[in-house]
Amino acid sequence: MNEHVTWVEVSEEALRTNLEGLRRLGQPSNPYRLAPVIKANAYGHGLIPVARICVDSGCEVLCINEVSEGVRLRDAGIQARLYVVGPTFAAEAKDIVAANLDVVVFSSEQVAALATAAVAAGMVARVHVKIETGTHRQGVAPDKAQELICQIDETEGVILVGVTTHLADVEDETEHTFARTQLERFQAAVADVPIQV
Repeated sequence: MNEHVTWVEVSEEALRTNLEGLRRLGQPSNPYRLAPVIKANAYGHGLIPVARICVDSGCEVLCINEVSEGVRLRDAGIQARLYVVGPTFAAEAKDIVAANLDVVVFSSEQVAALATAAVAAGMVARVHVKIETGTHRQGVAPDKAQELICQIDETEGVILVGVTTHLADVEDETEHTFARTQLERFQAAVADVPIQV
């Protein structure tokens, strides 16, 4: 029987070079945080090793998709800010707070569960409101965003640190009409939203 072995070799030097190249895109007058997405086991390249390289290269925020990834990173000693961009559920609130994860929220139930867990732990949960602008995966409707933001503002144990959306078709290099429509919906929904980071 002929067995095939498949493997991927990732160059640490190339990853560091790419991170530095992205960092140089920022301007001194418009600084930003480089927040690489390392979800799905860093797209098969190894969650923990890639996270360590990112942190060693000066990345302050790492984006992941699931709470379990955040717990694994914390267990491995990763102290960077971890932002769960995928859906989370009320039943995960204690784990989210214990691992000190930033999370996307789009419902009152999520906010209430996080607040309860955070207050019980003597902590504050950092949340990013996700606004649904046309991708139809997760998010609060644009006309309900302010209501959810007000709930967060009035709730002990949670703090609003961001607002986000997901553009559906930005991979198309030539046609951005729908992405522009989504961006307009997003900008209208977040006008005058106070953010604390």
